[in-house]
Amino acid sequence: MKKIITILLGVAALLLSGCAPASSAGTVDLMADIRPRQIAAEQAAADTTAFALKLLETVYDGGNTVVSPLSAYIALSMVANGAAGGTQKEFESVLGAPAEELNAGCKAFVEALNKSSDGLTLKTANGIWYNTAGDFKADQGFLQTNADYYSAAAVASDFSRQETVDDINNYISDNTNGLIQNMVDQLEPNDVMVLVNTLYFNGKWASPFDPVFTQSEAFVPADGKNVRIPTMCQIYDEARCFETEDARGILLPYVSDRFAYVALLPSGGVADYLAALTPESFKGLIASAADRRVELHIPKYTASISKALNEPLRQMGLQSAFDPLKADFSALGTAKNNIFIDNVLQNAVFKLDEQGTEAAAATKVELRSGSAPAEKDKPVVLRLDRPFIYALMDMQTGAPLFLGVLDNPELSD
Repeated sequence: MKKIITILLGVAALLLSGCAPASSAGTVDLMADIRPRQIAAEQAAADTTAFALKLLETVYDGGNTVVSPLSAYIALSMVANGAAGGTQKEFESVLGAPAEELNAGCKAFVEALNKSSDGLTLKTANGIWYNTAGDFKADQGFLQTNADYYSAAAVASDFSRQETVDDINNYISDNTNGLIQNMVDQLEPNDVMVLVNTLYFNGKWASPFDPVFTQSEAFVPADGKNVRIPTMCQIYDEARCFETEDARGILLPYVSDRFAYVALLPSGGVADYLAALTPESFKGLIASAADRRVELHIPKYTASISKALNEPLRQMGLQSAFDPLKADFSALGTAKNNIFIDNVLQNAVFKLDEQGTEAAAATKVELRSGSAPAEKDKPVVLRLDRPFIYALMDMQTGAPLFLGVLDNPELSD
């Protein structure tokens, strides 16, 4: 009988209604203790950005695309604690740091995210369930490391019981405010572990769009066939904008300016622009944004995707992990046969309207054992009427929570 580890790597949810302020962090006097955590969080954010841009480039093959790199990054970092040998080195290469640095960086980064306030709630949670009904033996060091760095509680469960499925689904629902439900249909006798990461964000635009000014406007997809799309319009006396020879764009803050929606309109094709975009140039674009008077036209849209990430991750360098003979997950646990990643799947949705942003993502990984300013009366017009790149950004660390490409709003759900 084959053994399967099903790891639900990421569940991310962003809602546009009912902002609840997070708890304020207490005053800390020991700067010597704070600085190392700040450095670790900044490095983790930089590594996340590099991972995010590469993931979007490899996933994008034309059409509407959206991914949640942050949730996947944190969860893959957790799984990396179960890898050894060459497989561990591949995880470290893809994620950008050795395992110990990944753990410390993610811990500090998550703590920074969970301390968000000023009318926004952003929190993460992690959980692990492992099967006690078969011959799989979870490595206690793996479980303890994820508890120490990711606050991931480990639950020993009988996967043959419906109660285990219900427990996992309730955990996901509770930590995403009910946005994602019944993610797990059933567990098979040869499943040995389920790992869940959740990411939850709740907020609205700092300056909502007036629906009165939403009207049908032209949008030109990559295929050149014009479509008419409900398009929001707003004139900002001051909006953070950037412009280079290759692209122009805008940053739209939510109720706390720590988080912003970034729209990036390349001068040429999206694929070529993504191929040339580096973490440094992306960071430079954001840093170059300056206040300008702007008339913005942006489509209302919902983009969704369900995509296997096996091949993109292979292209990024995570190869032996998918090989039944070469994968080394000996630090995760033991089973009769070798453990390897069988499938990585991400479902994501991103909705943008007059009030704000609503988005959700879930990443499932199965491991199997077997063989410049303008004149005030003349605003600069930024019309997002052809394919553009978008991101939901943590402006404090510079890390993207979601990244996507809107190719054709007419094809969105």
